Amino acid sequence: MVATSADLKAVKQFGGPNTRAVLVTHRKDGGLQSSPMSVVADDDGNILTATRARNAKAYNLARDPHATLCLFTERWPGPWMHVEGEAEIARLPEARATHSTDRTGQRARISSRRS
Repeated sequence: MVATSADLKAVKQFGGPNTRAVLVTHRKDGGLQSSPMSVVADDDGNILTATRARNAKAYNLARDPHATLCLFTERWPGPWMHVEGEAEIARLPEARATHSTDRTGQRARISSRRS
């Protein structure tokens, strides 16, 4: 199901101040891999993160772009948000042109969608 404008607004509002998340990707053998991440929500409601190109999560997303994120606050236990979508990988130098990217060399954008 495609995200509504209300979904994207909710992601922007929750994801703006909360930068902690766990990213779940699919391994080649069908298993799941979870990775703690630092993320940020952009003005369109996409979740952005940076990682090294040789990380397993980058290989997983290049092969299968379906991703799940659990965004949460610093308070435990506290509010959290489940986000599913497809990741788009931008590699340097293109990633630097569209989004600010640190020296890790890769940025993934998770487009929100309701499940």
